[in-house]
Amino acid sequence: MRSESFAPASHDRVLGRSPGRSLGRFLDGILDLSVILVAWWSILYWAFWAAGWSLWPAGWIWLAGSVVIVVGFCALGARDKHFDSDQVAPDATSADIPGDSPSSSDAGARRTPYQQLGRAAAVLALICAIGVLVATTQWPQHGFRAMWALCILGVIAASAASFTSAFTSAPAASRRTEPSTWLHLGALGLAIGIGVLSLFIHLPDLDDSYYVNRSVWIAEHGTSMVRDTMFGPGTFKSPYNGGIPIASIEGLIGVLSHLTGIQVGTLTWDVSTGVASAMAVWALWALARIWSPRLPLLVTVVAVAFLLMSGESRLGNFWIARMWQGKVMAIAILMPLAWVWATQVVEARSKGSRRPIVMLAIGGVAFAGLTSTAVILAPLMSGAMVMAAIFVRSKRLAIGGLLFLVGPVLSGLAVIAFSDDVGGKDPALLSGSQTFLRVLGPERFFLAAALVALVLGALLVRSKVASAMVLWVSLAALVILAPPLLDAANSATGAGPILWRVLYCIPIALLVGLLAVARIPGSAATVEKLNRLAAFAIPVVLLAAIAGFGAPLWNTVDHNGPVTLSSSPSWKVDEAALDDVRAVMKTDPHGVILLPARQMRILSMYTTKAYAVDPRDWYARTLKEPKGYGKLRLALKNLAQRSGKMPPTAVVKEALTDLKVTQACVSESGAFRTAQVVDRLTYAGYGDPARVGRMTCYTPG
Repeated sequence: MRSESFAPASHDRVLGRSPGRSLGRFLDGILDLSVILVAWWSILYWAFWAAGWSLWPAGWIWLAGSVVIVVGFCALGARDKHFDSDQVAPDATSADIPGDSPSSSDAGARRTPYQQLGRAAAVLALICAIGVLVATTQWPQHGFRAMWALCILGVIAASAASFTSAFTSAPAASRRTEPSTWLHLGALGLAIGIGVLSLFIHLPDLDDSYYVNRSVWIAEHGTSMVRDTMFGPGTFKSPYNGGIPIASIEGLIGVLSHLTGIQVGTLTWDVSTGVASAMAVWALWALARIWSPRLPLLVTVVAVAFLLMSGESRLGNFWIARMWQGKVMAIAILMPLAWVWATQVVEARSKGSRRPIVMLAIGGVAFAGLTSTAVILAPLMSGAMVMAAIFVRSKRLAIGGLLFLVGPVLSGLAVIAFSDDVGGKDPALLSGSQTFLRVLGPERFFLAAALVALVLGALLVRSKVASAMVLWVSLAALVILAPPLLDAANSATGAGPILWRVLYCIPIALLVGLLAVARIPGSAATVEKLNRLAAFAIPVVLLAAIAGFGAPLWNTVDHNGPVTLSSSPSWKVDEAALDDVRAVMKTDPHGVILLPARQMRILSMYTTKAYAVDPRDWYARTLKEPKGYGKLRLALKNLAQRSGKMPPTAVVKEALTDLKVTQACVSESGAFRTAQVVDRLTYAGYGDPARVGRMTCYTPG
């Protein structure tokens, strides 16, 4: 990479006329613009939902407003010559922090007691990292308490060492050089490749019965319902956490489906997945460019490889394998971008640029529009930004961090105001050990790599502000895993089933990527030789270990079932069952219908003109309906699926009558089971059998 100084005479050439700079700014701008458009839609969605209006007109308003936003964004971008996302001005480092001048880290300079204390802290951080490695040998049976304590102590020690500039992987006053056009093209090629790969990774996800169903309802009816639309047209209270539909992304997909005539499933799985996956890689590239002291493309490649091979953990699961879901988009795209904007607030070429602060405010709105969990995750990130602002004495960063919190807090207040299910003791609350196991997975190498990167993260990043943010977000995410705080947070918010997601606030994959470019500080000949060896050995060993110990996303068993690699892009559902549902739709179904389990799940994601008896067991168990109906739904599902205990004839008749089933379709199986099913349906008054897809369907006489 070519290194250039920021002499005033080269200002225009560096900012606007370098091909690499132009390409980077253009693609960065597309990412920022996408966040703005999501926030713009979210505001419209909330306004129309609160007024009870159809969202279809909001779609036209959003499209018209988006054109204006795009034109204005491009015009402002052309005029904003002060803002620079890839470079750091000579005065952009925090020189007022003790020990942060270039001379303070010179190996030949006399070390002050302050720096000597920092070197001791660095040694302590390294000891903690080694301790974590030892603790992982007992994982997952034992060792969590030791790992947890060592991580907290190590993060604090590494941050202390970083702030004294006594031990760091980059010179204290280092400046990022402009990535060349080839590096940007390399990152773009990686992003496109991952985007294409995501279309072939086939993971039917159980949560889609709710998420995609919301989009389908809006596409067919226009309104965003508070009540359930999986079991009926708003007949019951929503079983999905009992809250209001704050997330707007499903509404946007539904409206676009209505306006374009493209099916919701196609927009969700074939369009959103590929585009968002490519954007997620570019977001990692953006964060690597601003946090990495060197070789940001290598950092990005290692981070992507780490995620690709994390099939046994939720780090990989909440990535391209489920990128169509708003919560995954928020974690994979928006959260890395938030760290980029926060760093730019301090490191922007001109302190007069308002763009990163404005993007933090807009990003908070988009965060709430992508997922209702924003109210849980955003405070940790915002708090880390504010604490970092105190450390680096930046009022602008404090303002930006607080603005990032506005959207999620307002959405949380809306949930409290309109939902009666906030707070309580949820049996799904995970312990800290269970959280580590779920997010980081059972594979010891991946656990070790993630935790060592977390411990040393403050020493791996290139700037004081990044180091401070890594410190505080890591502490916040780890401390909340202590049992008393977990219980208190669950009692206050009722967020027990999702509190494990706090670890996503830490950009773990990016920190693992930074391990690949770590160097030993100092200018001695021995150190230089070791660094030359490390420059080759660490990336090779790290990538080889990731490939050797990892489980690829497309060849693992998820909690939803096996993940596979399909031969062509397709909907993320069982394709044979989808064909059955399409066959059922040709019969013009209405009301409540009975199908085998997979077909019922797909029906809820295909149409809301008919409703499945049981689109998902978990929702059926939590649905607030007349007592005993849940057992009746389960009995009918077992009947249609030919699984479990065959329900008694009287129970089948009661279930079909009480649930008002208009069509009962059952799978083919052995003659004995078929006779049992036919006897029960006949007793209940159902007949006129017809072959529909791979099923036989009966209707009431």
